Amino acid sequence: MSMTLEEAQVPRQPNPVPSGPDNVLEQFNLKGRVVVVTGAAEGIGGAVVDSMAEAGANVALWYRSNDKAVTKAEELAKKHGNKFKAYQIEISDPEKVQELVAKVVEDFGRLDVMIANAGMAISKPILETSVEEYKKQFAVNGELQCSLGRKEQC
Repeated sequence: MSMTLEEAQVPRQPNPVPSGPDNVLEQFNLKGRVVVVTGAAEGIGGAVVDSMAEAGANVALWYRSNDKAVTKAEELAKKHGNKFKAYQIEISDPEKVQELVAKVVEDFGRLDVMIANAGMAISKPILETSVEEYKKQFAVNGELQCSLGRKEQC
């Protein structure tokens, strides 16, 4: 719907400001929310899990092979009192991702935030990379979006 110049010159009431906390830190409160973090055992994913825990979230830690995620989940549950659980998964398998999303919802009752942190890199020149290695890298780094139904990114 377009507006004429005359209509645009008429003063009007501003839209109401949505209600919410005044304190910016309260806006980051995740108490009662459920967050999945992939690649959650260490590194950036581990730091994200720590941040989500401090913000009050219940966190599902997804990992492929680094089972430090299991210990991390136990330690964070004791420290923060929130619910934490580690799940082992190969995220390059779309069916496994969908199954695990359903399992997280079953275990936690909901899913509010998905942080796709897992990834892999091949540390050699592209001309030395096999087709199989490239496909595996793409599957790990790109397949999660496809598995979650974001087909426009596939």
